[in-house]
Amino acid sequence: MGLHLYSVHHRAHGLAGVERVTPAVAGLARRAVASPLPIRGALTLATCNRVELLLDVDEARDPISWQDLDAYVESELTAHEDAGDEERAPVGARAHHLADAVTHIFDVAAGLDSMVVGEREISGQLRRALTVASREGTASHLIHRTVQSALRTSRKVAHLTGLASAGRSVVGVGLTVASEGQPPLADCRVLLIGTGSYAGASVAALHERGAMDVSVYSSSGRAEQFAAGHDLKAVPHEAFLETLADADLVVSCRGIGSPVLTTAEVNAALAMRDDRELVILDLALTRDVEAHVRELDGVRVIDLADVQSAVPDVGFDQVARAVDLVREGTAELARELDQRRLDPAIVALRALVSDAVDEELDRLPAGDVIPREAAVQALRRLAARMAHIPTSRAHDAAHAGRAAEYVDALNAVLGIEAQLGERALAGADGCGRARLFGGESSTSCPVTGIDLADLGSSEQQ
Repeated sequence: MGLHLYSVHHRAHGLAGVERVTPAVAGLARRAVASPLPIRGALTLATCNRVELLLDVDEARDPISWQDLDAYVESELTAHEDAGDEERAPVGARAHHLADAVTHIFDVAAGLDSMVVGEREISGQLRRALTVASREGTASHLIHRTVQSALRTSRKVAHLTGLASAGRSVVGVGLTVASEGQPPLADCRVLLIGTGSYAGASVAALHERGAMDVSVYSSSGRAEQFAAGHDLKAVPHEAFLETLADADLVVSCRGIGSPVLTTAEVNAALAMRDDRELVILDLALTRDVEAHVRELDGVRVIDLADVQSAVPDVGFDQVARAVDLVREGTAELARELDQRRLDPAIVALRALVSDAVDEELDRLPAGDVIPREAAVQALRRLAARMAHIPTSRAHDAAHAGRAAEYVDALNAVLGIEAQLGERALAGADGCGRARLFGGESSTSCPVTGIDLADLGSSEQQ
């Protein structure tokens, strides 16, 4: 397998490190496939706490060192930065090569590498990443097969362990922290800002916890459509400040790279509300809430760093069971891929047989009824053609002293067990072929007795 995976992860690089490379994700897979390197497939996965780049490299076509591949990925992840900033440290994406890359993508899909171990959001994000890569034409067969297998294993982990229990998600932990000291969510007015891919997970988590009064606002104008599909109330632009002032909890998950909730807007909303605390849960990696909002009286801002520090522990037995399921999944994928290595040979074999059958059918007399003699002759010719090349190779093997190897191969391919005497296993003495055929060469097949001239073109022989 030629899979290589590069990971920038909150645990190894910090949330700031993930935020640093996030701008490079747009178009990264297409650039990788279009590069001069032998990359035949690419997939990117970007979430609030990780950026993953999965590459399928055709090393047989054009060998490339892992160091050169590492350098290419580093250059791509920093291409958007100021070239004049020579003091900036390298990203240092963690590299996973070959089998290690497969194990890592399985761990990711199962939630074992997540900020909240066992969370199910990541499997949906990976599925969407595969959909995007397929649509853009960057998902190679190997990437598609590997990710689909990882997603199947993640479903097993969810069903056979308790890791996917309620609350084990980034948004779930965030809502738990946000709810401290607050009324039950069923009694709260919630304002959701943003309608992107993470908004759906946020709505699901809110509904699971009993939230009923949920409104959604989108500066891009998609709130009404999103609200209709999720049983929410859409907030028009002119009613945003009023809705913000009425809210008990604000959940923001846009992550567009610049604040969508400014200090001025929050100050204006505070002036319109009573002394209730305004809780803001900012789930965006590139923060949606302006930094100074955290300093305002009567406001509590919870961001991903706060969520990270509040993640609950998980049982060792459940994680161990999930790890076993991942190992089983990767082993099954390896077996499947190994079985497909000889697909080209199998296709060629089937084509050879099919072509031979077609040629014999063409030689049969026209008409609805075929005489028995003609059918027998056609079948004998077909048998001769199928046996001729293996027979010829058998003579060559015997002459070269490789009779035992040939018999082993015959058994492996056709299940034929042949018993050879010691003389045959010892090899020919230089004239065995002449003795077998009664001369320098034979003009007929020793299996069927049919003249070789009647077997078709030399290419088929």
